[in-house]
Amino acid sequence: MLTAGAVQTEILGEKWDGEKYYLKARIKADPIEVAKSIDRLRKDETKSKELDDAKKRSDDALKEIEKLKAELDAVKNDKTKQLEYAKQANVLSAEDWFYRGYAFDEAKDYDTAIEAYTKAISLNPDDAHAYNNRGNAYTDKGQYDRAIEDFNKAISLNPDDAEAYYNRGVVYGRKGQYDREIEDYNKACELGNNQACEVVKRLEAVR
Repeated sequence: MLTAGAVQTEILGEKWDGEKYYLKARIKADPIEVAKSIDRLRKDETKSKELDDAKKRSDDALKEIEKLKAELDAVKNDKTKQLEYAKQANVLSAEDWFYRGYAFDEAKDYDTAIEAYTKAISLNPDDAHAYNNRGNAYTDKGQYDRAIEDFNKAISLNPDDAEAYYNRGVVYGRKGQYDREIEDYNKACELGNNQACEVVKRLEAVR
């Protein structure tokens, strides 16, 4: 699932004209919580790549948002330049849409998150992370069959995606399909997901 608490994203303004999406946002980080989160992730080897990926996404998003803010501030009193800026603004990339989905997922606005992840997938159909995160959003909405479809796709794109196996196991458990649940947890554990290993131990203890 997605990490929460260390970073807060506030959407200040957005515009969608059917082809282009423009986003203005403010990101706040609690340095203490960030440090704690990083320390926990560093201690978990299976999360190290996730941390590196998340840091890159965050750094890139912060740079883009600061760039947008500077440009908007520079033209806020010039209507002509505002129109020109709107014409020249770049269409959001798949990465941008992924980050937007992440931000709304953190805010528990799952419908908007799903829309953003869907757009990211349309621009980059081979992004296993986007399918996995959209699957998580469907899980949070209780749409388990659609979640499983997304986790299946994530696994087909990346058969070594321990997180996707773990998340699919969670859904199978909620659907009462316990044999499949254990199978996925075992696979996730085999791929290095320590959380899945702990779940397997607990489930075996009560059997």
